[in-house]
Amino acid sequence: MKICPILIVTLLSLGACTSASRNKQASPDAALTATKVPVGGDRPVEVLTPQGFDPKAGRSYPLLILLHGYGSSGSRQDSYLGLSEEALRRGYVFAAPDGMMSGSSRRFWNASEACCNFESTTLDDVAYLRKLIQDITAHYAIDPKRVFIFGHSNGAFMANRLACDASPIVTAVAGLAGTMRSDPANCKPERPVSVLAIHGTDDRIVSYRGGRFSKDGASYPGAEKSIAHWAKVNGCQPEAAVSAAFSILRLTLKAETTAIRYSGCRNEVRTELWKIEGGSHIPMFTADFVPKVLDFFEAK
Repeated sequence: MKICPILIVTLLSLGACTSASRNKQASPDAALTATKVPVGGDRPVEVLTPQGFDPKAGRSYPLLILLHGYGSSGSRQDSYLGLSEEALRRGYVFAAPDGMMSGSSRRFWNASEACCNFESTTLDDVAYLRKLIQDITAHYAIDPKRVFIFGHSNGAFMANRLACDASPIVTAVAGLAGTMRSDPANCKPERPVSVLAIHGTDDRIVSYRGGRFSKDGASYPGAEKSIAHWAKVNGCQPEAAVSAAFSILRLTLKAETTAIRYSGCRNEVRTELWKIEGGSHIPMFTADFVPKVLDFFEAK
């Protein structure tokens, strides 16, 4: 497979180093409480609960699942984005599972025809993640109307796949630098799911315009084609509105991001793309990026 996986791993490591300290400063009072309920089967997952968590108190909690990129891990991905601290500060239950290890010792999700089961295994990650969500929901008083998925790169492809194939147990997904399946027509969710795509126009790993990872590999759709198909699946109005520019990147001299938003979607779900002009595969985000993503999840 000719996708330069070493480059992806190197970039993910760089992202963790450059962004972790900034994100962790966003919510220093968050309590990282690890629990010991066994979930995840042969890929066990540490579940984090917010301060004061009590599954017997008669309240329910939102759940956020973080899916890492190719060659990374759940903990490294969280170090890059800082999702857990903001999620816990808001009272979420949080988990960052690991994909299966490939023969070349790189973790991956079998998310689509294009990404990233490069050794053609029979791994069913939809089944694994469905069971994980169901187990966490059963043990942690999770509100089934607030189950959120955030994925980066290979994890973003996987988040899109879950919105297609596990819609009854997924409320909303956000994907950074990843798109839908090779043939969007294969996406047939049982119910609408809110979808947020976040993609840089200068991403050289997963192209904003679409492409393929090798000459003989399956293709993936571009960011705008992908979100347009989600708008169709979600029964939105066919024409999108473009927001005023806003900034989510550090060290930029002007607002670099616009939101392409579709309205009138069924069940009032939200369907939008944050287009980052000049954005790379592993952007350096401002401290308010994660809160903006969680605001998208929580919007009614």
